[in-house]
Amino acid sequence: CRFALLKDKNSSDPLLRAACLRVIRIVGARPARRQPILHIVRFVNICMMPPDPKTQRPYQGLPPQGLSLALPRKSYHNPPFGYSMWLWWQDDVAKSDAGRRIFHVISHATPASTVPRIQLYLNPGHGQRGEGMRFEICVGDNLMTPQEGLGVIRMSNWAHVAIVLGRRRITLYLDGERVIEEETSGTQQFVGLHGPQRGTCYVGVPPPDLVPWDAKGWFFPGYIFDLAYHDEGLTTAEVHMLHDGGRRSLPKHLSKFESAEDTESSCIFPYMHFKPSPLNWLVTSDIWEKLEGPILGLLTSKAHLASADDEIDDFQMEAMQTLRTAASSLLAACFDADEICSVRMRQWAVNFSRVKSHIPPVIKLHLNDESFSFEFKVRFRQYSHVEEGAKSQTILANIVDKRTSSVAGADARDMFRVCIESLPASVSDPDKDGMWSGSDQQHCWYLVFVYFHNCTRLKLPPQTGPDGWLHCTIGYVDGKTELAASWDGDPPRSTECSYTKDMFRTEAYL
Repeated sequence: CRFALLKDKNSSDPLLRAACLRVIRIVGARPARRQPILHIVRFVNICMMPPDPKTQRPYQGLPPQGLSLALPRKSYHNPPFGYSMWLWWQDDVAKSDAGRRIFHVISHATPASTVPRIQLYLNPGHGQRGEGMRFEICVGDNLMTPQEGLGVIRMSNWAHVAIVLGRRRITLYLDGERVIEEETSGTQQFVGLHGPQRGTCYVGVPPPDLVPWDAKGWFFPGYIFDLAYHDEGLTTAEVHMLHDGGRRSLPKHLSKFESAEDTESSCIFPYMHFKPSPLNWLVTSDIWEKLEGPILGLLTSKAHLASADDEIDDFQMEAMQTLRTAASSLLAACFDADEICSVRMRQWAVNFSRVKSHIPPVIKLHLNDESFSFEFKVRFRQYSHVEEGAKSQTILANIVDKRTSSVAGADARDMFRVCIESLPASVSDPDKDGMWSGSDQQHCWYLVFVYFHNCTRLKLPPQTGPDGWLHCTIGYVDGKTELAASWDGDPPRSTECSYTKDMFRTEAYL
């Protein structure tokens, strides 16, 4: 991008400048209208038994719930749309599992349509000697299967999968080969939808409110890599492009993920290491300020218009029109990049409001950095009367165990935690108003960040609306910690503390 900008500014040749603008647009384009959802994920030792009917807690490990990922708010998932991903089958599946288990990969739901949930899963016991697993698609109660010998994956091999959902047709590709293509009818057709629709992708076993609990449903025993949503569907040529070109980005050594996992415990391991596209980087950097002016100047220029009094060479006229077209295309691509949710901002959304009856998924994060920032927003929906006395609302914490550390009175949470705590109003910034945590107006809510027994507190500003979002940021650079919080549209309130410079190493649970 820097080279293209340099050539654009220093050259007087309109065709060369147009070529530079096209280069910027092409290298930053979204291939096949691709929107990344997650980088790589694996489910380890998940408990597939229904929870205890009295306590609603799982008997062991984590409850059988997958990751619920809402599609970008501005996405049109009017058909056709689709998903693509790579799969690596890691763990052995016993032969006795065939016929008794199915292994869920992803499911899709569009609440506004009559189409029931769409599930993509693998059925073991297929292949020449029963050593493979075969893809199957379930639309409501309608089961779609490939022809004999097709759609089978094997252990320790990367497999590229793409599913395309049309108005009246569903197509599944495996390693670029079409293995399922069936027509849909009746309520299984995407018809009568207008404008953007809300949609959700469920990774792993769908939640009980979407699909009733079934002892056959299990998580895919391996890695799901580079899961992406395609808001305009996929053609066969685009599937081939994703399959052939995507192999270069596959992890060469899965051992680095294995070594980071504690496979003896039950957990979900998401790894978010996306790199923004060149175009995304360009429009969010200082260079865009230098390039935006020339582009808008080209679009408002009248140099391409022919006048009866002026004689303009035909070649010069064509060159100017080519330059305007390239600038317009680049600007349109920038608007498109702005329409989709930024990869760096799309992480996880979890609703804890019904934790008594629906235990939320637990996500484990590995943190090992010299500097970082957490950005999140929380919404106070309601207070539970049963838990009214709870003075700490945990967001992230190292709670592997509760054994007492060498520091008197401290436990594992003092190694790392991010929470909202109710504390006396005089603890910090006594001269500032806060968000009261009780009717006595003596205690306020504080945003608290603790790392290695160092505690930083920020008194939350008063809530400006009954149903607003609280935006929070925690930054850590070379031992300097900064906390900031603000309600929708309000200026942020911040505080700073400095501690000994140290590498930030910890494991945290959401």
